[in-house]
This record gives sequence, C-alpha cells and structure tokens, in this order.
Amino acid sequence: MNEQFDDNHHSSSIWPLGLLWGNRSLLWQFTKRSVHARHKGSYLGILWLLLSPLLMLALYSFTFGVLLHGKFGAVATETSADYALGIFLGFTLYGLVADSLGAATNVIVDNTNLVKKVRFPLEILPASTAFSVSWSFIISMALFLVGYLAVGPTPTWLALWFPVTLFPLLLLSMGLCWLLSALGVYFKDVQNAMMFITTALFYMSGIFYSTHSAAAGTRARVALEVLRWNPVFLSIDMSRDVTLWAIAPDYASLIYLYAVSIAVFVLGYACFRHLKAGFADVL
Repeated sequence: MNEQFDDNHHSSSIWPLGLLWGNRSLLWQFTKRSVHARHKGSYLGILWLLLSPLLMLALYSFTFGVLLHGKFGAVATETSADYALGIFLGFTLYGLVADSLGAATNVIVDNTNLVKKVRFPLEILPASTAFSVSWSFIISMALFLVGYLAVGPTPTWLALWFPVTLFPLLLLSMGLCWLLSALGVYFKDVQNAMMFITTALFYMSGIFYSTHSAAAGTRARVALEVLRWNPVFLSIDMSRDVTLWAIAPDYASLIYLYAVSIAVFVLGYACFRHLKAGFADVL
C-alpha cells in the first residue's frame, strides 16, 4: 500500500478538517484497508454489509414488533411497517457510533509500526476507522430509503431535515474515535469497558422507544427527559420524527445536539494531538 503523504503542512495541522482534507488520499487508502480487514477470511466478505442489517431488522422487528407489539406512539396512524422502519433507522444510527467506538480503541496499538514513523499523521488512523464504519452505514441507509419509499408513510418536506439531524452523529463518532484511540494506548481497560458502554448505549439511545412512547407514564417521562441529554438518543429521535412522523425538530434540542457533537469532535482531536507524543514510549 502506498503510504505517501504531505508531511510539510497537513500532518501537523491543528485543525481536524484541514488535516483530513490535506491527507485525503492517505485517509482513503486506510479506509479501504480497514473495510477489507473487517471482512477478511469471510466467505461472503463485503456482502455482510448488506446481510447484517437485514438480519438484525428481521430479528428486532419480530421480537419487539410481533411478540411484544411495540409502538413508538408518535402518531395514531403508526403501522407495523412504520415501527419496523423506526427500529431499523434507530439501529443504523446507533451502529454508526457503537461500531466506531468498538473499532477505535485498539487502532493505534494495532499499528505500532506506524507510530515509529515520526512524520506519519497518526490522526488518520482513528479517522479511517470512523470512515470505514460509514460504508455499512451508507448501505443500511440505502436499505432504509428503499423501505421508506416502498412501505413507509408518504414523505413530507420535513424529511429534508434528516441530513441536519444526522450530521452531528458523524462529528460525534469521529471525535470519540480520536479520544478513545488515544486513551486505549495508555489504558488497556478501555477495550474491556467497550462491551458495557456500547450495550448501555444500545438501551439508552431510543432504538425501540421514543419521547412519544411514555406520554402517560410519569416515571418513564422523567427517565426520557434524562435520556434527552444523550446526543445519540436525540439524533435518533429527531431523525424518526422528521422522516416517519412528519414532526418538526425541536430547535433547542437541535442546537444542543450540534453543540455537544462539535465539542466532542474538537476536544477529541485536541486530546489525541496532546497524547500522541507519548505513544512511542508506551508502545
């Protein structure tokens, strides 16, 4: 693999977007390598990017839709197909973050040879992890779009808000990748904690419920108000509102979502740059 890069300016950029753009060719190479590595040795290979979300959709739709008769409760006209689409969308957005977290913790440790290259922009490694996860995310979103147009509710102009409610998760995932990949070098327990963290995030991100689900329950309403501080929950909930229920996003919640995501993106990058000086000594 060609590992050429511009080491005179972009590799030392203090701005994350400047570094990513300046090393876009290198980022693309490592992203492709990461995608192939995740499916190396598999008979179906990259086909799992298509099969995995479909199998998970069938499992969760049957369990929570058929057996437990789940509903989001946003509108009276909600159908079983709407509920399945809502689960699929929630699971897809959650997976964008969770898969990034799981893959990021060891990305520096697994590339010790590159840490020794003084001029190599190590920031590219966590970024390529986040971008490689985006491949499965894009495929899942394409499947959601097909289902949405085939069996979902009639789209309204509010669906145009969807990219706005989605974009913060991309920033959040990237920032967390930088932060956790750096911490993973110094603290081996970070990898062990990931299973609990991603499992907790799974249940706290509103994949099977929404802010509309517990309108009549006082305790559940209090719990949902607490969960609204979780940016993943907010993004999932507002994304379903604008696509499936034709409900406009709450502007205060949207501003909060962007503020947290941008802060994590910038601070995660800053922490990585601060900590990377000691990588070679630890590894």
